[in-house]
This record gives sequence, C-alpha cells and structure tokens, in this order.
Amino acid sequence: MSSIEAGPIPVAGIMDCNFMSERAESQAYRCKALEHRRERDDLLARSFDAHGQGLFLASAYYSQLARIHHDAMTMANQRAAAIIASFVNKRHLLTPETTLDLHYLHVGEALALLGDFLERERRRKGPEEERQVVIVTGRGAHSNGPARVKDAVVKFLEHKRMRYTEQNPGRLAVTLQHCTI
Repeated sequence: MSSIEAGPIPVAGIMDCNFMSERAESQAYRCKALEHRRERDDLLARSFDAHGQGLFLASAYYSQLARIHHDAMTMANQRAAAIIASFVNKRHLLTPETTLDLHYLHVGEALALLGDFLERERRRKGPEEERQVVIVTGRGAHSNGPARVKDAVVKFLEHKRMRYTEQNPGRLAVTLQHCTI
C-alpha cells in the first residue's frame, strides 16, 4: 500500500489536529487579551499621572480608554475560555460519569463554569437520591506556585457545603443531592 493509500486517519489523530487548531485559536485570544491588559495598565498609569498633575479631563479620558481595553481583554479571555472548555470536555463525552474538565482555564473562568455545571447537574432529573460528578482540576503543574484552580474549586465546594473526595491530586468526585423542584 502506498503512503497515499495508507488508510483512514485514526480518530485520535483527528482529535489531535482539532486540538492543535483550537489550541492555536484559544492562544491567539489569550495573546490578544494580554495586549489589551498591557494597554489598559499603561493607560491607567497615564490617568494616574495626569490626575496627580491636576489634569482631570485628561485623567478621565485615559481612564475611559483603559476601560475600553479592560472590556476587550475580558471579551478575549471569555472567548478563549469557551473554546478551551468546549474542546477539553469533548473527550469526556464517552466516559460513564459526568465530568467537567477545568484544564487551561483561569480561576474565575473555572469557577463560573463549575457553578453552572453543578447547578445544571443538580437539577437534572433522575431516580437516584444522590449521585456523583467528577471535576478535573489538574494538579497545578502549569501554575507558577500552588494549584490555583484546584484550591479555588475546593474552597468553592466547601463554601457551598458540598461533599467531595479527592480521587487523585487533580480529580475530585463531588456528591450531588437530588433537587426536587
């Protein structure tokens, strides 16, 4: 069989290609967000300097521009998070348990997604009184310092008084109480 007729591409290979294109797209949004953050910070410094010199209109102007860049930064990060969450969680569709993977997300993004996920899963109808979902936080290997997402998720669960067990350093099993409406 020639290299052209090598047969179908394995599904894992397709997933890797999709991951690379989606990862590149999410990284582009993260880079754009970083550019807006730097511009915002520069404009805030200018606003502060102008205010210190008594140039209040200039200070207000720089502050307004900084707000525009802040909003653009937030939007770019939200787009990146949506792409990341969508793709990372596709691999869990075939697993028997309901799983939410928070890899590659910032803490705020992870907590927002977690809150929505837990509420949706708690309201899901089913015959069981209690059931478990799995939250994959990662171990924090890509963090500078401690596992920020994992620590925030644990605090979130404890604040909500939700029972959980640590299945391994980056995976939590959360017990949901069935909610009758």
